[in-house]
Amino acid sequence: MNLVLTKPAICFDIESTGIDPVRDKILELAIIRLDPNNVFPDQRYLTYNFRFNPGEHIPEESTAIHGIKDEDVANMPSFSEQAEQIKIIFAGCDVIGYNSNRFDVPMLVEHMLKCGIEIFTDETRFIDVQTIFMKKEERTLSAAVRFFLGKDHRDAHSALADVNATIDVLDAEIEKYPEIGNTVEQLAKFSQYSDKPIVDYAGKLVYNKDGRVCYNIGKAKGTPVEDDPGFGEWMMDRDFPMDTKNKLRKYLDIAFYGSQPEDQGEEVF
Repeated sequence: MNLVLTKPAICFDIESTGIDPVRDKILELAIIRLDPNNVFPDQRYLTYNFRFNPGEHIPEESTAIHGIKDEDVANMPSFSEQAEQIKIIFAGCDVIGYNSNRFDVPMLVEHMLKCGIEIFTDETRFIDVQTIFMKKEERTLSAAVRFFLGKDHRDAHSALADVNATIDVLDAEIEKYPEIGNTVEQLAKFSQYSDKPIVDYAGKLVYNKDGRVCYNIGKAKGTPVEDDPGFGEWMMDRDFPMDTKNKLRKYLDIAFYGSQPEDQGEEVF
């Protein structure tokens, strides 16, 4: 494999009831763990495949994409029942996915926070294979499989099939574009879809060139939080992801009080 690892990495994919990390529910979570020491010689990688009962009807338009119906997950556990195991699997790993920085990572973070768990740390690095591809060729995963691997992507939108395809495409990208590097640090940097570093996983807050935290949405886009705290208060009352609200609250406290309060680590629920 062309990817150089200095610590374990997780490649994962999510299938869900929709694309809103606040309102929609995860139905399937496929995980492949890559280990730099090849401690699993009898397997290509260590693989996990979870399915969850969302506790609500799965919209037909979602089923049309991934094929998961209500009866397929009726006897599955809820996400919260599996959250601790998922935390253990991800612990200490970097993260790889396809369109993951925009969708899978914010969706997983929101679900874990609802269970009282912070799954990623400041040391976690994120490689988005789609971003690499879009910067070079601008294609979908199925097109990426055809482009790089010379075959059709069968079972598209099956989470585990997508994870396997993502790993193969990443490996081919590294070989085709040596200038992007082959370490997690190099690939994570190239995977950033914006030249402005994000503050929250959903990208609603970003740092500007002066290092100030700014809004990245709506009429206040580009405005530092402390210059328009009212917009931040509006966000706190709307259905934004918990991770966004947790981080926004800290900067609003700075705007209102001049410094972070002693309970700055308290999560917003």
